[in-house]
Amino acid sequence: MVQGQPNKEQVMNMIEQTVEIIGDKWSFLIICEIAFVKSPSRFNEIMKELKPISSRTLSIKLSKLADNGIVEKTVENASPPYTKYSLTEKGKDAVNVLIAMGEWGFKWLCPDLKQTCGERTGM
Repeated sequence: MVQGQPNKEQVMNMIEQTVEIIGDKWSFLIICEIAFVKSPSRFNEIMKELKPISSRTLSIKLSKLADNGIVEKTVENASPPYTKYSLTEKGKDAVNVLIAMGEWGFKWLCPDLKQTCGERTGM
């Protein structure tokens, strides 16, 4: 990033840029789906696992992630052709951030694991 210790302004700028790229709900979930379930993943497999995401939203988010070097898109010349998505090195590195967020959630949002915890809600 920056040689030496970054200052507050540099850190805030990097956080803002990171959130711009991967900071929405669907991007987080898409990255996790590809990383933890099956990689490379086909479009319809991702969509099925991330219900109720629409195909339009998934397409937009995957394109943005690919444009930013998080996801790699590969078109297979089969009959019929299909597209596979996998994480790049940058995407794999982002998984560490998402794991840390999940650990924070378990610690602070589910201190009593008797609660329903770890289930997606509000989608």
